[in-house]
Amino acid sequence: MTEISGKSRAAAARAARAYLSGQGPTRTTRANPAPSRAYTAAEIAQLHHTSLPLMKKYILLLRAKKPLPNETKKKKGRSPPALSEAKEKALYTFIQSVEKSVFAITEAFISNYTSFIRKHRNSGPMTPVLKTWVRRFKTQHPELQYKTPKIKEITRLNAELNFKKI
Repeated sequence: MTEISGKSRAAAARAARAYLSGQGPTRTTRANPAPSRAYTAAEIAQLHHTSLPLMKKYILLLRAKKPLPNETKKKKGRSPPALSEAKEKALYTFIQSVEKSVFAITEAFISNYTSFIRKHRNSGPMTPVLKTWVRRFKTQHPELQYKTPKIKEITRLNAELNFKKI
């Protein structure tokens, strides 16, 4: 089932309110022989660029004096940061020191180290960090050199694995 975007919900709510108020624009009939008439529900939905079934659902809710779905959801604040500023700065300096050694810095390395730090803190989520956080960290610190692990050549892999039994 697809999720309805907030923009579509807001448009449907505006259209439903316009339909119920009856104060929307009116349309004249052919050659204006009769007084103008109000738009139909389908025409209002088309004017507001929303779907007719969603608008009809909102009309029913408004007539029953129930809140609309997009109004019942409270706006969530930002989730707590993955790391505090001090810990993120410490992670940055640690990565700089590792960068000078022979070890390669990969996304998995950053993710594992950050998750380890989060696991041992006193407050906040103790779950592993998401890939999006790691990518955001990489874009915030472009001066760090990140490497992607390369697949070992087959001959090199065979040479490492084929050793004589003692």
